[in-house]
Amino acid sequence: MKYFFLPLLLLIFATTPLSAFAAQASFFGPIVPEICNACPCGFGGVMQLIQNVMNIMISFSIIFATIIIAWGGALYIFSSANPESRSTANKMLINAAVGIMIVLSAWLIVDFVMKTLYGGQFGPWNTILTGTGEDCIQKKDTQPLFGGTINTVPGGGGGGGTGGGGTGTPGSLTHAQAAAILQAAGISVSSSGNCSDKTNPRCTSLDGMHESTMKQVVALKESCGCDIVVTGGTETGHSSGHSNGYKIDIRTGTTINTYLQGLRSLGATSQGYPRYADRCGNVYMHESNPDHWDINVTQGVCSPLR
Repeated sequence: MKYFFLPLLLLIFATTPLSAFAAQASFFGPIVPEICNACPCGFGGVMQLIQNVMNIMISFSIIFATIIIAWGGALYIFSSANPESRSTANKMLINAAVGIMIVLSAWLIVDFVMKTLYGGQFGPWNTILTGTGEDCIQKKDTQPLFGGTINTVPGGGGGGGTGGGGTGTPGSLTHAQAAAILQAAGISVSSSGNCSDKTNPRCTSLDGMHESTMKQVVALKESCGCDIVVTGGTETGHSSGHSNGYKIDIRTGTTINTYLQGLRSLGATSQGYPRYADRCGNVYMHESNPDHWDINVTQGVCSPLR
């Protein structure tokens, strides 16, 4: 009977992290992320796809180990008088416990290495790189070379400059031009520093915005019939989507919250931020620190949104 305590101890140690896994992982959810049904998957979407596959593999491993443990336990109880059966049961319990530890330890190692290499913050131990990079491949504007009919895609190959990194090049609007589009639609711009300096994170700058981003904010106001206040643009302190003019932040409110939450849900990010998509695939994410809506316009102007 004394030999039974070793596998039992190993089993308890191995299953300790499972509560954390169960709290974070979606055991048998869809493999393809919801965001990829609305637009082509970017780097963030691909990482979420890998995460979902890992969740399912871990889930099957735990189920298989549970079956082995139950089988070994039953064999141990009902064949206690048979030394050979007891030895077999002991080996089954030990192997199942060690197998669980190996699977979970391997995931911890992969998690740590991936986040170290790619600069991700070390958060939940069963989440790799979620929330990293753009969820969608962003639509790039074309610019005429010389007023003729030949066009080039900014950020493409050739030359010695840096590429767009999958997020496109900055828009061409100045702050005054972008602000004029909003002002004509009755949309105001606010900042904690009451300024528009792009290099000051306390300002709200619209310099370098894409025209489609500004017109999508106007389309949102027209669709929901609510007051909209822009609180974030291309100023420093945001992600590359902001600095390149594809993203814009707006203030939350009862009317705007209700309207955007009525769009098609894309689920939540690993940080718990809910996301919604209009019928064209542009994404609206409700962030809470600070409380605002982050609008990512990658599919052009969409009106109406539903």
